[in-house]
Amino acid sequence: MGIGIACMVGVVGLWSIVPILVKQLLAVFDPFTIAFLRSAQGAGFALALLYARGYTVRSISWSRWHVVGGMGIALNYALYALSLSYTTASVGVLVVQVQYVALTLLAVAVLGERIGLGKRAGIGLVLSGIAVVVAWGSDVSVLLAPDYMRGNAIMLFSGLGWGIYALSNKVLAPRASSGAILAPMMGLGALLIGVLAAASFQLRSPPDVQDLLSMVALGVVGTGLSFTLVSEGMKRLSATLAGSITTATPITQIALANQVLGEPLGWHIAWGGALIIIGILAMAMAERYASKGDPGS
Repeated sequence: MGIGIACMVGVVGLWSIVPILVKQLLAVFDPFTIAFLRSAQGAGFALALLYARGYTVRSISWSRWHVVGGMGIALNYALYALSLSYTTASVGVLVVQVQYVALTLLAVAVLGERIGLGKRAGIGLVLSGIAVVVAWGSDVSVLLAPDYMRGNAIMLFSGLGWGIYALSNKVLAPRASSGAILAPMMGLGALLIGVLAAASFQLRSPPDVQDLLSMVALGVVGTGLSFTLVSEGMKRLSATLAGSITTATPITQIALANQVLGEPLGWHIAWGGALIIIGILAMAMAERYASKGDPGS
């Protein structure tokens, strides 16, 4: 379990830079091109990991869950970048936390995992926090702007995509290596997003060396390496616990958005973020008690 926790803590650090990089790259590329380049590099990283461990593509035990997971990744990456072209990083990274609610509900529906009062309360807190973040703030005119609301709505579906991917990864984790799970999923995700990117390609400004390095960091480190750590963590932890450890991610992401992008921190972000984090932790604690046979979880 210690290795699993270490993997998920690493994910917190790596995911913290993702929204900042995406926001900066939106000045150069359109959202779908960013999502495609991100997923393609992630697929390359996973494929290299597969071969580094002595396996080949032919050694993969193909499953329908690879297809489901690939579709989830495509939905998550494409809509995440598209959402951040409308809303702020600070708000977006909180709204996308609905992904843990999606994962929990999917795990209940598909894997038969238990959902008791504790998890129900946690889900309620997460959804309440998202409502606070989206619906309240110091500048109502900005919050009600069509683009802002559109971006937040898109981010909700991005979170659903992550939940679908995470469920697929959880199902495959006991019988396949991380490379054998991620290479097909990310490859399919890149293929699906590539269709959208080809149809909407737009170079908004000539990329410089820093832009190219940012794209490599997003694809290789923020995607390939981080998702490998997620996969390794899910091999050793429950679906909900693996997700709950990354609760600190929005805090570091918002702090970076404030320092790097100059995004303001409003009371709605603080209160909404607190509700979301408490909700996810409540879900994790409920699962911990459930594993000990506590009927009230």
